Amino acid sequence: MLIAEEPQTLNDLASTLQVSKATISLTLRQALQAELVDKISKPGDRRDYYVVPDDIWIRTTLSQLRLLTRWKALAAHGIEGLPKTSVRAHMRLAKMIEFFDMVESRFADWELEWDRPRDSVGAEFAILRYRSVKGKFSDISAPMGPASLLPSVVSSGC
Repeated sequence: MLIAEEPQTLNDLASTLQVSKATISLTLRQALQAELVDKISKPGDRRDYYVVPDDIWIRTTLSQLRLLTRWKALAAHGIEGLPKTSVRAHMRLAKMIEFFDMVESRFADWELEWDRPRDSVGAEFAILRYRSVKGKFSDISAPMGPASLLPSVVSSGC
């Protein structure tokens, strides 16, 4: 589906992959829940079609970042409940929080760089990204750092 030019039906996928419709149906349901595929319809056609979103890498990255944010919140909650004598546990959880803070900060910098229109294709992707993930980043309260923290390949526009 990632390289398919056209949206695929359940029958198309079962035929192409040579697996049962039941297997495809279950897999599609799981992929829809994970936001790895979108279900679309075509005017005048009652069949459901499935397509991998053009911005799948952004969706999966944001999903992973939300997971890290939950881990960070768990670590912060864990520190609050630890007795003061648990020095190693405090240090372990503090390092975990520090690491997740760094990841969030770097991701925020990369997101700013990605949103910068580079050309018409870049602008199109920025519009797609805005439509597909607007509001999903709101649970991450990472400070926005300078673009100078970005890897050189990203900041050079390559």
